[in-house]
Amino acid sequence: MIGLGRLERYVLARNFVGLGAALTVMASVILLVQFVDLSRSVGVRADVSVSQLFKLTLLKAPALVLLLLPLVFLAGGMIAYVGLNRRSELVAMRAAGISAWRFILPSAVAAFLVGAITVTVFNPLAATLSARFETERAALMDTYLGDNPKDCLLYTSPSPRD
Repeated sequence: MIGLGRLERYVLARNFVGLGAALTVMASVILLVQFVDLSRSVGVRADVSVSQLFKLTLLKAPALVLLLLPLVFLAGGMIAYVGLNRRSELVAMRAAGISAWRFILPSAVAAFLVGAITVTVFNPLAATLSARFETERAALMDTYLGDNPKDCLLYTSPSPRD
């Protein structure tokens, strides 16, 4: 029976550190862009506060993280293996006769398990919060007149009669 030995746990831990770093950097940049976009589109109203915009951004965050997850796994794995290679740990593992599959397999199994958890738990949560985001955004924009002139009532002066 194959279990997780010390080497597999070490590689898995380095992989999760890389995943955490990649997720933190990418999600913070994307959420900052989302906040700026919401402040531009919804924030044109005078009665929308920064806290309401921040709440809308947080409601949209899980859906954005779901979109980022494949790229996060790619970048996190690269960060982990580049770090292992930089400290010559991969070279030492290969010199000791350890198969490359032995230190790649924990990352692949972790990606599969996190993917399964994402599909079963995180995806329904993101869908619920995204629907709530759309509802609250629509409620904030309800009284916004917009730039569409056909929605505006125009006053025209009567033509002068002689």
